[in-house]
Amino acid sequence: MKKLLVLTVVLALVSFGLFFTSCDNAEGMKNLLEVARETEGMESLIVVIDFIEENLTEAVIREDLANDSLTFTVFAPDNEAFVDFFEAEGTVLTETDIVESWMAGLYDTDAEFAEELLNLLGLHVIEDQELFEFDIIAADNSSIGPTLYGDGTTYLNVAVDIENIIRLDPDTEKLGDHAYIETTDIEASNGVAHIINAVMYPEPS
Repeated sequence: MKKLLVLTVVLALVSFGLFFTSCDNAEGMKNLLEVARETEGMESLIVVIDFIEENLTEAVIREDLANDSLTFTVFAPDNEAFVDFFEAEGTVLTETDIVESWMAGLYDTDAEFAEELLNLLGLHVIEDQELFEFDIIAADNSSIGPTLYGDGTTYLNVAVDIENIIRLDPDTEKLGDHAYIETTDIEASNGVAHIINAVMYPEPS
């Protein structure tokens, strides 16, 4: 009888704790997809994600970013970064801007273009790690990752200057552009996002 009473009390306490944890997550923390949709400067990233999913049936970016059982560190290029990348100067990207960009001419179909963009976004995502500014600064002169780019063996080299401005460079020679982190530690229920000032991408052939 005593054991049953103890078990009942323990279960009640666990349930009580889970209730408040659940409430805290629901009320205090949004997932990465919600964070991206509601953060100023990340509108173009959402446009790119939507374009990919509308043209590539196997893409599940929105589902993954909304999944609280997964953890990601996301380096999100801001609007200006995507404008520069697609050479659509002076505009916030729309699907039309994306399709008519210089890169679209390299591919025969929207689906092929979307697949290339999906692979490209993988360079900006690290799975199963929640890396905050402190962690990235601690990796100065080394690397973080792997990213989801390609076969998952590409890392990001980290360089930090005297003012703690963080530069990221893909560690593959075929990848050219670097980026600087502009806004750090945008927390979500399933990871953390940092806004960067450039799209890291393969050099066009």
